[in-house]
Amino acid sequence: MASQSDAEVLSFSIVIPTYQGRDTVCEALESICALSWRGSAEVVLVVDGSTDGTVAALRQVHCRFPLRIVEQPNQGLAAARNRGAEEADGTILLFLDDDMICPPDLLEQHAGAFREGADAVVGSFTEVGSPIASLTSYDGAVRQFGPPSGTVSVFDIYGGHLAVRKAVFEAIGGFDASFTKDGNYGCEDRDLGSRLLERFVVAGNPDALCEHRKQISPMDYVRRARQSARSEAKLLENHPELRGEMIRWSGAANRSNRLRLLSQVPLVPQVIAACVGLVATIAARTPLRRSRRLERLCHRAYALNYWSSVYRGGALPELWGRNALC
Repeated sequence: MASQSDAEVLSFSIVIPTYQGRDTVCEALESICALSWRGSAEVVLVVDGSTDGTVAALRQVHCRFPLRIVEQPNQGLAAARNRGAEEADGTILLFLDDDMICPPDLLEQHAGAFREGADAVVGSFTEVGSPIASLTSYDGAVRQFGPPSGTVSVFDIYGGHLAVRKAVFEAIGGFDASFTKDGNYGCEDRDLGSRLLERFVVAGNPDALCEHRKQISPMDYVRRARQSARSEAKLLENHPELRGEMIRWSGAANRSNRLRLLSQVPLVPQVIAACVGLVATIAARTPLRRSRRLERLCHRAYALNYWSSVYRGGALPELWGRNALC
């Protein structure tokens, strides 16, 4: 499928789904307006049921690329990405989250990988400070996430920074919207990635590097653990061949016995997670927001909630022994 001609003419459609993210998506759009790309490009913004004035704010941003704002009732992240792809005219779909800040050379980086023969390119991103909103214990700390150069695995693929030839995206049927329907979260990108890797050339490009301004409330953060566990169970139902890789990726080998045992106690993980989320939400309004201990506590609550959901869902019974719930 891949074209390897240096003379290939590439046109980009930058597809950004957004929900209740007015300020961050406007900042992301402003960074796109500053891209150095001189070829053909457009921006397709899908406002997925937002009620925070996102559309009006976006219309105030002057963009040198053609800008299309698509409004729809809330249908979830994957459905919004699919809608953006349907509306796109470019030969390359660049999916970005609404909190990705782009460097000027981003499209040149992706174009180079496509001209070298890729059908899809996974980009990288950095995060500065804490991803949990209002917690500042890691101010100034920069962490980079992304794929290795060259061949990637399913667990390197992140839908928030992924470029795909439109013809390839259509050939594999796009994102499975059921993964992110009704408030669910996660794994729609790995499901897509598995289908991509079966048939096409997927490359990683660590030099295609955005800044991810990820912010999520403490309560939503600890709750998301259960959503992620459910989505991963669904991923394994669709792709059982990923079971071994899922176990390695999840870090199951590094779980403490205390975490393993506590995860199996009914209701306790959910209660602990809810209490930690509430405490962190309150503490985030005080000087305690600078406490590393508070952020570590949130991460531990997330892990406990996650492994409890994995156990209850029975997706990986081999991690718990023969008596695991299925």
